[in-house]
Amino acid sequence: MTLFTGISTFYYDNNQIRIRQTFKNGKKHSLHKSWHSNGQLKGEENWINGEENSLHRSWQRRRLTPLPFEFCLDVCSLKYEI
Repeated sequence: MTLFTGISTFYYDNNQIRIRQTFKNGKKHSLHKSWHSNGQLKGEENWINGEENSLHRSWQRRRLTPLPFEFCLDVCSLKYEI
């Protein structure tokens, strides 16, 4: 059996991209991105051979200038704008 290697893309009903992710030998690999249904970036994750790697970021839908939530395996920080 051959494991999937390539890019997988999922869409909302309105044809906006929902998720774009890359696989290598059936495992998540490289930068994965997700978007809200309005087209704004929702999050980013980095993977290497199926293992979470480094920085994870996510944005709230209502912000015009998104502030990321950052996760670095050992450290979490949430940035707020008031």
